[in-house]
Amino acid sequence: RHLQATGAARRVAIVDWDVHHGNGTQDIFYRDPTVFFLSLHQFPFYPGTGDDSETGSGKGLGTVFNLPVEFDASKRAKQILSEYRIVDGAGAVAVVG
Repeated sequence: RHLQATGAARRVAIVDWDVHHGNGTQDIFYRDPTVFFLSLHQFPFYPGTGDDSETGSGKGLGTVFNLPVEFDASKRAKQILSEYRIVDGAGAVAVVG
């Protein structure tokens, strides 16, 4: 929100990559068309959310992408993320891989 409020970005992408689904973050932005949320997480696992059918709603439909992975699938997740450049609010760029 800070990046959007200051005019530094109109649209924001959030990548959440760990064992648990980012259900709180997903809930906050589920209807927001200006924020894309990607969650890579072990499924089924606590909290039991993050099915790939959860894709946003209303104006935010299609802005949520859940990639539930099986146990010990971190190599596949790292492979997927290695194709993306991640830019933080300070302008730093991190290439995952």
